[in-house]
Amino acid sequence: MFYLNTIRKNEENLAIFHNCQTSEIETKHLTYLQSLAHFKKVKLTAKTQNFLFEDLANLMPDYFSDKENIHKKSCAAISKMYQQSFFDQAILGLKAYDKDLYRFQNIINKVNLLTQLNHYTPGNEKDYLGFGNKEVTKDFTHEDFQELCLHQLAHGLLHIEEESQHFLKDHLKQTFIETDFVNRRGGNSFEVQIFFHSLMVGVEILIFRCLYRSYDYSNAVHGSNQKILRRSMDAHRILVSKYQFLFSSRGSQILEQMENELNRINEYWGAYASR
Repeated sequence: MFYLNTIRKNEENLAIFHNCQTSEIETKHLTYLQSLAHFKKVKLTAKTQNFLFEDLANLMPDYFSDKENIHKKSCAAISKMYQQSFFDQAILGLKAYDKDLYRFQNIINKVNLLTQLNHYTPGNEKDYLGFGNKEVTKDFTHEDFQELCLHQLAHGLLHIEEESQHFLKDHLKQTFIETDFVNRRGGNSFEVQIFFHSLMVGVEILIFRCLYRSYDYSNAVHGSNQKILRRSMDAHRILVSKYQFLFSSRGSQILEQMENELNRINEYWGAYASR
C-alpha cells in the first residue's frame, strides 16, 4: 500500500509497530495509548476484537450513553454473523493478501463496533483512536468488511503520524473548503483535514484493488474501481489547484505522492480496458 509502504520505509515507525505490542508504541505515540484507555474494561489482545453495540453498555458506558441515539440495536442477521465468527474470519483473510497489512490492522483497529446507524457518525475519530464504527449489513461479504478495515486503518495511521508530522498548518486544520462533492452532513463544504483523509483512503483502496481485485470489481462499501478513481482524481485536483497553501511541506509531499499513484493506476487500468 502507498501509505503503508511509507511507514515500512521509515525505520523508526517500523520499529514501533514491528511486534504488534502496545508497549512499543508507548514512548512515541502517547495519544494512541490515551485513546486505548477508553477500553479499560476490555482486555485487549494482539488481535482485533469485535463487539456488537449492546456490548458497550458495560464495556464503554460513557460512549454507549453518548452515542445510543445514533446506533441501531444489532439486527438478528448481524448478531448471527458475529456469533459465527464471520468478522474474525474476514480480518484473518487479510493475512493471505499482505502479512504487514494484517498486522497493522490488528494494531490500529483494536476494537470494532459492528453496528447499523440511525444517522451519520464518523467511523474513526482521533479521540477514540483504535476504536472504529463498522456499519455493516446482512449482505456483507468478507471482501466488504476487509475494505472497511483498510478504510479505517488508513485513517488511524494518518491520525498517529499527525501527532509528529503535521500535514496541515495547525491553525488551518479545521478550515472549510468548497468542493464538488456532497457532504453527508449537508452541503458541499468539508473540513480540509477530513477531505484530505478521505482522499488518502480512496488512494489506498485503489492500490489494494489493483493488487488483489479485478479490473471491473465493485462492492457495497466503496463502489466500483472507476468511481473511486474518478472521485479521487477530482478530490486531488481540488486540493492542489485551490488549497495547497493550507498544507505543510509533509502534506504537500503526500499530495505529490498521491498524484503519482493515481496517474499510475489510471494508466494501469486504461491499458487493461484497451485489451
